Amino acid sequence: MNTIFTTLPETLHQSLNTYLEKHPDWDEHRLITAAISLFLLQNADGDRGYCLCL
Repeated sequence: MNTIFTTLPETLHQSLNTYLEKHPDWDEHRLITAAISLFLLQNADGDRGYCLCL
């Protein structure tokens, strides 16, 4: 597993926390993984090769 450290805009951070509070079966790892997966699928530009590692 890789670790990424980044600064999030305050509004995004608040939105993530609100979502996690309303969905206790989710955690930060699952939420970020889902968001990155969706981003890659939407921006694959016809090349799904890099999406297979998810």
